[in-house]
Amino acid sequence: MSFLESLSNALTPGTKVDIADVPVGGGIVLTNGPYVVTQPTEGAFHAFRKNCTHQMRPVNEVTSEGIRCPAHGSVFALSDGHPLCGPAERPLKEAKVEVRGDRLVITG
Repeated sequence: MSFLESLSNALTPGTKVDIADVPVGGGIVLTNGPYVVTQPTEGAFHAFRKNCTHQMRPVNEVTSEGIRCPAHGSVFALSDGHPLCGPAERPLKEAKVEVRGDRLVITG
């Protein structure tokens, strides 16, 4: 990475994630920010606040079946964060994702 690319990354607001870290058909729960990032199909990236909408506890796992909350078993869709099984009834709050080279920048 060049000096200018490093400077641009440092000055760009938002949480940054390497695209290579987000598996196709799954996702990751970030430890360095308030998001869970998914890639349900190749090149389709989504980010959501990682707090379950049932009782605001953090989700902790992403599988091919969905985003899981360990507290009460809610599961959310990788593509749009809607609940697949409860007790949560509302979708996860979606954040904005921009692809910049080999990185994602997440805001919101």
